[in-house]
Amino acid sequence: MLKLIELIIIAAAVDGKIAESEQDTILRILTQNQKTPPLSTAQLANIQSQLIARFKNGETRESVIRQAASSLDATGKLLAYAMAVEVVMSDNVLAVGETDFLREQRKILELDPENVDKIHFSATLRYGFGTLE
Repeated sequence: MLKLIELIIIAAAVDGKIAESEQDTILRILTQNQKTPPLSTAQLANIQSQLIARFKNGETRESVIRQAASSLDATGKLLAYAMAVEVVMSDNVLAVGETDFLREQRKILELDPENVDKIHFSATLRYGFGTLE
């Protein structure tokens, strides 16, 4: 599940900063989901530091998504995407970089458009704003 966690950390950071609401959302969804281990703030920070180091060494966001695509099954891919949507919407701002990341993630993970629409519809109802495309 490390790859799934990496994707949601990137989702939180893609607009240039990880808002406190995004960090809280990551911890909450990881704790609530039976398929992912609960993480402490320190563990989450450690994974984030490792990602930053990889990016500084030339790894790209696309390569991280591709690694996740090769390691997650279909359910894990949808779960990762749903969690990423939850994280980007949790700060009540939907930045262009966030929608670009979600679009890139959908494409690389080869997600079914019908399931993606359901995730978007649910998130829009919960947060009451935004158009995810």
